[in-house]
This record gives sequence, structure tokens and C-alpha cells, in this order.
Amino acid sequence: MYFKSLEMIGFKSFVDETKVEFEPGITAIVGPNGCGKSNISDAIRWVLGEQSAKLLRGNKMDDFIFNGSDGRKPLNMAEVSLTVTNLKGAVTSPELSLYEEITVTRKLFRSGESEYYINKTPCRLKDIVDVFLDTGLNTRGFSMMEQGQINKIINSKPDERRFIIEEAAGVMKYKHRRNAAIQKLESSQQNLLRIGDIVGELERQMNSLKRQANKAERYKKYKGEMRELGIRLLSVELKKEIDGLNSVDTEYNSNKEKEIEASARASSSKNRLENLRLELTTEEKGLAELRQEEFELGSRVERDEGHVELMKGQIEDLSNDEVRAGEEIEELKREIDNLDGQFNNIKSDMEGIQIKAEEQKRLYSERENRLIKMNNEYKEKQSNLEQMDAEIIKVIGEISQNKNTLTSLETRLDFIQKRKDRVSVEKTETEDSIKNFNITLENDVNKLSDAKEKLNGLKKNKEELIGYLIKLRESLRTHEERASEIKERLGTRLSVLKSFEEFQKNFEGYEDGVRSVMKSRESGSLNGVHGVLVDFIETAPEFEMAIESVLSDRLQGVVVESHDEGVKGVEHLKSQLAGRAQFIPLNLKFHAKAGGEGVSSQGRRAVEVVRCNEKYKGILECLLGDVLIVNDIEGAVNIWRNNGNSYTIVTLNGEVIDPHGSITGGNRKGNEQGLMQRKRQIAEINIEIENLKAEFDSASKERDSIRSEIESLESRIAGLESSIREEEFKLIGEENGLTRIKDEIERLKKKIGTIDYETRGFDIEIGEVTAESDKYRDEILKKEDYHGKITAQSNSIKDDMKALRGNLDAHIEDTNRLKVDLTALNGKLDNHKRECERIVRGREDLNLRIDKREEDRIEISDKKKEIENSIKRMEDEIYQVSLKRDEKKKEINVRVEFLRKKNESLKAIEEGVKEIDDELAELRDALNNLGMKKAELNLRVENLRRRAIEEYNIKENEIPSAPLGDVNIEEINSKLEFLRSEIDRFGDVNLAAIEEYNSISERYNFLKTQQDDLNMSIKSLHQTIERIDSTTKHMFAETFTKVNENFKGIFRRLFGGGRAELILVDEGNMLETGVDIIVQPPGKRLQNITLLSAGEKAMTAISLLFSIFMVKPSPFCLLDEVDAPLDEANIFRFRDMLKEMCSSTQFLVITHNQKTMSFADSLYGITMEEDGVSKVISVNLKAKEALAA
Repeated sequence: MYFKSLEMIGFKSFVDETKVEFEPGITAIVGPNGCGKSNISDAIRWVLGEQSAKLLRGNKMDDFIFNGSDGRKPLNMAEVSLTVTNLKGAVTSPELSLYEEITVTRKLFRSGESEYYINKTPCRLKDIVDVFLDTGLNTRGFSMMEQGQINKIINSKPDERRFIIEEAAGVMKYKHRRNAAIQKLESSQQNLLRIGDIVGELERQMNSLKRQANKAERYKKYKGEMRELGIRLLSVELKKEIDGLNSVDTEYNSNKEKEIEASARASSSKNRLENLRLELTTEEKGLAELRQEEFELGSRVERDEGHVELMKGQIEDLSNDEVRAGEEIEELKREIDNLDGQFNNIKSDMEGIQIKAEEQKRLYSERENRLIKMNNEYKEKQSNLEQMDAEIIKVIGEISQNKNTLTSLETRLDFIQKRKDRVSVEKTETEDSIKNFNITLENDVNKLSDAKEKLNGLKKNKEELIGYLIKLRESLRTHEERASEIKERLGTRLSVLKSFEEFQKNFEGYEDGVRSVMKSRESGSLNGVHGVLVDFIETAPEFEMAIESVLSDRLQGVVVESHDEGVKGVEHLKSQLAGRAQFIPLNLKFHAKAGGEGVSSQGRRAVEVVRCNEKYKGILECLLGDVLIVNDIEGAVNIWRNNGNSYTIVTLNGEVIDPHGSITGGNRKGNEQGLMQRKRQIAEINIEIENLKAEFDSASKERDSIRSEIESLESRIAGLESSIREEEFKLIGEENGLTRIKDEIERLKKKIGTIDYETRGFDIEIGEVTAESDKYRDEILKKEDYHGKITAQSNSIKDDMKALRGNLDAHIEDTNRLKVDLTALNGKLDNHKRECERIVRGREDLNLRIDKREEDRIEISDKKKEIENSIKRMEDEIYQVSLKRDEKKKEINVRVEFLRKKNESLKAIEEGVKEIDDELAELRDALNNLGMKKAELNLRVENLRRRAIEEYNIKENEIPSAPLGDVNIEEINSKLEFLRSEIDRFGDVNLAAIEEYNSISERYNFLKTQQDDLNMSIKSLHQTIERIDSTTKHMFAETFTKVNENFKGIFRRLFGGGRAELILVDEGNMLETGVDIIVQPPGKRLQNITLLSAGEKAMTAISLLFSIFMVKPSPFCLLDEVDAPLDEANIFRFRDMLKEMCSSTQFLVITHNQKTMSFADSLYGITMEEDGVSKVISVNLKAKEALAA
């Protein structure tokens, strides 16, 4: 068997679906630190069932779900699937034993839910663990080895190291079974112990219950007769109370109908009121919308008027620009006229120069012809002189031309400078305007900021007040609910109190005789009667049961002035056939019993815990003077045994031992209350009612205070809303003014930009002209210097030729003069031509500029017209908007008047609703009173019904109905008295004894059978544990011996010598003995294993791992960076061992070592091309080697 593939989605850094396919042999996983290599080993452990997050390098299971990165969102699920193939029966589970390949899957959701699958079928985690239990695969076993576990194996205690041998021996399943058997054994022994106790107790109970069952049979017969008589009596009382209840119910229903009718009228009026309020709210909302629309129209008018003013300012600026453009055009035209005048003057000069040049040329031609004839002999010298003179003439012409050009440039430069100065002044003025506007803007911004701050403060204050108002309203609702709850509780307690007082008044729960005497006392027919004893005594709640039990019927005893009044009372009862009563005269005499000394120290005397008026102290002493109160029945019995008949002893639970030793006890029927308890409850209810009234008054005051505060707060909020609207209007005005100033500043900035552009153009032009002027000046200086030089040369030549030329000097001089004059005229003529060309170019340039300014004027004119049209349109729009605004104002006035009328109607309806509410309040008070009376009657009826259920176990419909005249109440009471006396003779009777006896007998037989079964089960479990222990000892010893022998050989092989051995710490206890390691590397003394180097520890652990594999080869082994401490030589030994083992074991090695990578059959690279996301790259080295061969 081997791992075929591992698939991961969302597990740790493997975000995308990733599949790693394993082949038999050695598979290496490589990659840089932090790329996610060890996440593969964690995934394998996790899918095999590991439940400890810390062992998988996490804190909680959520850590294994991809938690997001810079480029990826977190996922909500992690899933890992592991496919195992070539099983060949390795899985012993009957359901999976036929499969050759299985896939286990584990899913974890961020909500904390987990799912497990085997072959895509849902299963439990236990099922996955059981599948691999016998295969040697364990998430914490030797088949999963990481670098930290190397130190764990070496440094662990011998008891902990035993686990490795047990896993190799395959005894883990036996240990699981042994532990399960021990748990069952302990559970069975505990069950046997409990059953033994129960069986013994049941045997004791059965003997007692058998006697009680016989007595109960006789008791049930008398009790049945009493039941029939009691039911007949109960039927009469119930009919009487129901008749009274029906009468009250009729009156209640009548008032209820009136209340429903008034509620309907109130509801109708309130609906009208709410509808009217809703209409008012809608109208107010519509009015607010109209006011908002009117405000928006007004803002729009103001905004448009501001735009109109702004556009008028723009027209004014455009007009100024148009005027300036006209002035510039006129200036340019004057410049053109000036240039035309210069051009005409130059043309006129050129015509005169042309005539002179023609004449000079003619004279020069004549002289030259004569000179040629005369100078033939001097031809050679003359030729040189002519060349010299020609150069001089050329230089003079060039100097003249350059001077003319320089004059023109200086004139142009002066004109440009004047225009620049004019534009500079205009820029300064514009900048001053911007500064002034900026100052205004800054002031307006500060004003606007202050206005916004004030508005925000008002809004914040309003929000705080609204938040506080909401809290107050919630508090008001809470206080109203609290007041309503207190009122309801108060009504309930008043009703209960009234019922109790009615019981007291009618002496409910008292004997008929007592009731008759007390009613006669109230009517005045009996004198000297003080009242019932229970009315004159009080005690703490913990002693009530004891006092009621010991006094019993004497609590209903009638206290009279003397025995004479008592006798009169008896005679009265006889004459009225009203039953029996006990009379207690004030002059009772108490006779203390001897022999009770020292007993009171063992309990409390009853007279010490009962309070009464001094007048009745004597009665109390007589009735309770010999009564002792103790905590429990056991103490009471001990006191009686030690002191005989001195005291009547009563316990806090009401058990009584009389001086003769007779014990009376048990429970009251159902929830029957004692007379003293009822008296105390009435007092407690009175106190509770007073407290509830105080609470109600306090809650009402708090509620009214909160209502007043809410009204004040609503008024403040309305004032704030008005202030906020005023501030908003001011803010809009400030913002519009600010916008106009910003627009004007922007226009002036654009104007400065235009001026700067023109200035830059002027500067460029001035620079160009200045540079050109400087160039011509330099050229003139150079030409003049050169002219001086060649003139000097020419004069020298002329002096040399002077002797030769003789008579020809004058002629030559004249000729030269004519030639120079002619050349000067021609140069002047050329200069005039060039000046004309310059003037023509300047004129063209000026014309172009004039055209440009004309276009600007046209554009300005068009823009003015466009703005004027816009102003006209906007003024029309302002007019239309103003008309709409006026219409809105009229509509607002109509709405305001309509709302005023509606509010008057609302007030009228509210007054009507208030009148109906007052009527409803009166009806509800009447209903409340009737309801309390009805509740009292219902309580009486319910008490009678409860008595029917509790005393007779019958429902109301099962009570036989009989007319009041057909029932002889005295006869029934007489029979009941007789039956009670007979039943009293029985003493305590356990009515459930028969059923209990049958039930306990049946349970006893069942538990006896269970006890025998448990004894058999415990014996069987002991035998099972002994067999498991025997098998485990044998398997552990056999495996330990083999592993130890293999460990010795492999250690010597990996270390190249030395000695190693495994030893048992306690050979006599093979089930629990620890395993220690003795190691002696070659060349070293025997030493403590913890003193080995990291490499030696790793090699020792690897030796132990491989020695186990030789005994029980694991189908798969994961080695996570165990080769990290090994040097190159040990790496090769490690490789040789892996190669030997890979025939039976599939190895997955996570490594950084290149030598380890070199001998792997398959290589997987883990990279992080994207931050936080791992990616797998695989290389099949076997296939590459085969291809290379």
C-alpha cells in the first residue's frame, strides 16, 4: 500500500486546488524557507485525523483555513483529500476490506463545522482513525518524523519512549481494547455496588410496606364514605359561589360592552385625530417643500443676478479691451504712415542718387578709356593698386550698409521698449486689483468659515438634543411601562388581599362551630367573646409549622372572658345545631409537671418563641408551657426517652411527641395553608401593597418629570431649527459673493497671463534686436579697422608709383575720385534698397498685427453681443423665476391659512377625545372594581375546585349537582364527624402502601436479576483483560528484542562502528516498563544520550526509526528536514538506508539538502510566485534518467 495523491484547497497557504501525486520510492519536497513545504506534512497529519492545532503549528483550527493575503481574499473552507492505493487487505474494516483504493477527505468551515468522508461517503473522525489503526500510520507515530521529533525521541523519558515500540509491535489496538474493558469493568463494579445497596434497602422496605398495606385497605373504605359526603357538601358551596359569580359577571359584561362602545368611539376619534395629524404632517411637509422651493427660486434669482452683474463687468472689460485694441490699431497705423514717409523719402533719394550714378558712370567710362591707354605700361602695378582700391570700396560700402541697418534696429528697439513699458504699467494695475480682491476674498472666506462653524455647531447641538430626546422618549416609555406594571401588580395584590380578608371575615378554614360563634359575636348575641386564639399570637415563620402542629385545633379556640361565657357559647351552638367549638377562658390555670428540669437546654420552650398581648400570657403559658421545640424527629425521640412524660415535644417540621410517647406527623393535604401562615401572609401583602403604592407614586412623578423635560427639549429643537435656516440663508449669500470674487480674480489672472505672454514676446523681440544691433556694431568696428589697414597699404603703393606715374597722377586721381564717388553712390543706392525692403517687411508685420487686433475687436464685439444676449436671457429667466417665486409665496400663504384651520379642527377633536378618555377611565375603574370582585369570586370558586381536585380528585363537571333544599347539611356534618373520629383512631395511614409494595416487589426481582448479570459480566471482563495483557506482553517483548537487534546493527553501520542498545527499565513489568537508549559513538566513551551532538542525535533517531521499519515496515514515512544536522558523509549513509527501505516503504522527504535531492525519484518544488500563496512544481527524476539513457 502507498499514498497515491494528496489534494488541497484552501489549506494554509495552498489557496487554489493543488494536487500532489506520489509514486512508490523516494519523493523529495524542496523550496525556500517560508514557502509552505511543511504545510504538506501538516495536511497529511490533518487529514489522517490529528486534532491538536499546536502539533500542526497553529493555535486553533481556524488557522488552517487560508486567511487572505495582499492580493487574495480569505476563504471560508479548507479541504484535504488523501488517496491510498494498493491496499491488498491492509484495511481490516469489513465495509472497506474489498477496496484496493480509498480516499479520505476532511473539510473544515470557518463557522467551526467539520465534515469527514471515506470514498465521498460521510463518516465520523473515529472511522478514519480506525481505518489506519492497523497499518502503522499514526499522526503522532514513528511514520511521521520531523526535526523536532528527533530531539523528542532522544530527550523523552523512558516511559514516553515505550510508545514507539508499542506502535511497532501493533499492540495499540489491544491497548485501546484493554482501556475500554477497564472502563467497562469500573462502570460495572460501580453499578453492582449501587444495585447491592438498592436491593438491601428494598428488602427492608418490603417488610414494612406489607404491614402498612393491610391497614390501608381498611382506611380506604372509611375514606370513600367521607369523600362522598364531602363532595355533596362541596357541591352546595360551589353552586352558591357560582350563582354570585354569574351575577357579577353579568354586570361586568354590561360595563364591558359600554367600555367597548366608548373605546370604539375613542378609537374612531383617535383615528380621525391621527388622520388629521397625518394630513397636517403631510401639509407641513408640503409647506416645507414649498418654502424650500421658494428659497431655491430666491437663491436662483440672487445667483442669476450675480451672474448678470458679473457679465456686465465682463462687457465693461471687453469694451475697455476693444478701446485699447482701437488705440493700438491707430498707433500701428501711425507707425505704418511713418514707415511710408521714410519709404517715400528713401525712394526720392534713390532717384537722385541713380541720376548722379549714371552721370558719374558715364564720366568714369570716358576717363577709364583714356586711362587704359595711358596705363598699359604700368599695367602690372596698376592692377595691384586697383585690387587694393576695390577692397577699400567694398569695405566702405559694407560699413555704410551696416550703419544704416544699425540705425533701423535702434529705432525698432525704442518702439518695442515703449510698448513694453505701457503693458508693464497695465500689469501692475491688474496685480493691485488682484491683491485687493484677495484681501476681500480672505475676509469673506473667514466669514464663510465662521458661518459654517456656527451652522455646524447649531446642527451638532440639534443632533445632540435629538439624541437626548430619543433617549428621554425611550426612558418615558420605560417609566410608563414600569408604572403600568406596578399598577397591574398593585391591582393583583389588592385583589388577593381582599380575598384573604374575605376569608378572614367569613372565617374560611375554621370549624362550623367557631364560625357560628364569631358571627354571633359580631351580631351582638354573644358577649364576653374576645376572638379566635390565632388572632392574638405571633411567631417567626420558621416556628409556624411547629406551633400550628402542637396547638392544632386549639388555634381555632374561642377566647372568652370566663367559663361562664364559654358555657353560654356551648349552649348557643347546641341550640343552633351549628357544630362544635373550643372555648378558652382567660383564667386558665397552668400546672407545671415535675421531672422536666434541664430538658429546656436541649431545645427551646414554645412560650419563648411566641408573642402575644400581656392579657393572653396566661393562656399561652397553659397551652404551650410544657411544649419544647427541637430541630428534628430524632432529637425529639432522644429527649422523650431520657425525660419520660415531662414535655410535649414538637419539631420544626411539625412532628409531635406527646408526654406518653405517641408520635404525630406527616404532610398537609396539597397546598393547604395554616391559620398562622395565612395571618402572616395578609400582613406581608399589606406591606407589599404599601411598597407598591410608594413605587407607583415615584414612577408617576418620574414619568411626569420626563414628559415636562421632553416638551422643553422639543421647544429648544424648534428654536434651533429656525436658527439653522437663518444661518443657511446667510451662508448661501456668502458663498454667492465668494464665487463672484473668485471669478473676478480668475479673470484678472487670465489678463495677467495675457500681459505676461505679450511681455515675454517683447523681451524675446528686444533680445533679438539687441543681439542683432551688437552684431552689426562689432562688424562695423571690424570693417573700419580693416579699412584703415588696407587704406594705409594703398597709400604706400601710391607713393611708390608716384615717380612712375608722372604726368598721369592728376588723371589717375580724377579717375579714382570718380570711381570712388561712383562706388559710394552705388553703395548708398544699395543701402536705400535694403532699407526699403526692411520698411516693406515692417509694414507687412504692422499690417498683420493690425489684422490681428481687428480680429480681436471683432471677437470682442461678438463676445459682447453673446454676453449681452446671455444677460437678456438671464434677465428674462430672472423675471420668470421671480414670477414663480411670487406664486410660491402666495401658495405658501394659502397653505399656512389652511394649516391654521386644520390645527383648530385638531384642537377641537383632541378635546372630544379627552372627554371620551375621561368616560373610558370611569368605565375602566368600574370594570377594575368588578374585575377584582370577579377575581375574588373566581378565587373562591377556584379554591373550591382545587379542593375538589386536591381532596377528592374530581373535576367540576364530575361534581353531582343537587338543589340547596334537598341537602341536609347538619346530617352530613354529623356523619362526617363520626367518620373522622373513626379515621383518627387509625393514626397515620400510608395509602400508597399497597401500590408501593407491589412496585417495590417487582423492582426487587428485576434488580436481583441485574445483580446476577453484572457479576457474570465482571468475571468475563477480568478474563478478557488477562488475555489482552498476555498477548500485549508477548508481542511487546518479541518486537523489543527484534528492534534492539536491528538497532545495534544499523547504529554500527551508520556510525561506522560504536555500540548502541535498547534496555528495559523494569523487565518485571512488561506492560508499563520504559525503554532507555544506551549509545557509544566510535572513539568515545559511553555517555548520556543528551550529551550527543545534533548530528549524532539525528543519526541515532534515524537508526531507531530504520530498526523499527525492519521489524514492521510502515507503508509510508514522512521525514521533515531530519537530514538538516547531517554532514555529507552521513547524508550518503542516510541515502543508502532509504534506498534499501524504499522497496517496502514510500518515503516523503522535506529537505534543503542538495545531496538528498539528488537521490530522490520524484522532486516537488514549492514556490510563492504570489505573496502568501504556495504553488507546486513537480519533476520526475526517474523519467528524466530513462530519457537520458
